Amino acid sequence: MRRVFVRCAAWALLVGAVASGGFFGAIAKEGDCTAEDCANRAASRAGAARDFDFYVLALSWSPGFCESVEGARDQCEPGKGLGFVVHGLWPQYESGVPSECPGAPSPSRVALEKAAGLFPDERLARYEWRKHGVCSGKSPSDYFADVA
Repeated sequence: MRRVFVRCAAWALLVGAVASGGFFGAIAKEGDCTAEDCANRAASRAGAARDFDFYVLALSWSPGFCESVEGARDQCEPGKGLGFVVHGLWPQYESGVPSECPGAPSPSRVALEKAAGLFPDERLARYEWRKHGVCSGKSPSDYFADVA
């Protein structure tokens, strides 16, 4: 189960980075700063909405999740039949990740309806918006539209 999640997460990171140019950009820019300087840049930008390098689309494999101890959630109810589901769309720095940016509105019912069918449940959609979506600098509706 853990290996499946790690493979899916690694695949999601690679696909997100390559699709955005961030993977190759990170290689090309490696000499632009030392590891410490790059970490300091990421730390100084932490929490700034719209200030990120690329997105990571993180997917989760529901059958594997539902086999775990954590799996006692709505997405694991008999008959759901979920496969890959969205875990989140995360703004990302080449080194680090912004999260929990300040000043974002809660998603409206309309925005959450856009997330229905993408995330396994509303609870995860709300959490991912609060943790990562606010850092996109977009409205909840636009963020969930991007996930779709």
